[in-house]
Amino acid sequence: MWTIINNCDKQLTVKSVVREKVDDNYKEYVIANVEFDQYHLELSSINGEISTQKQHNTLTCAQLMQYAFEIKNEDRNVTM
Repeated sequence: MWTIINNCDKQLTVKSVVREKVDDNYKEYVIANVEFDQYHLELSSINGEISTQKQHNTLTCAQLMQYAFEIKNEDRNVTM
């Protein structure tokens, strides 16, 4: 299940999977590292297919929310 990111401190950790919608495509990233309010993302897949591209992005919490990133919640009870 995917949930819109609205509280980075409570929702995001290293190895969390997040995604963004770009046109009609979904790009999924893994959070590789967190430094203060900087989230280092590594591209893992595009539309569910593993990506061979090496793409790294560093975004702030405000940018993650501005671009409507979603977090993948797997079998855990997350309260917001």
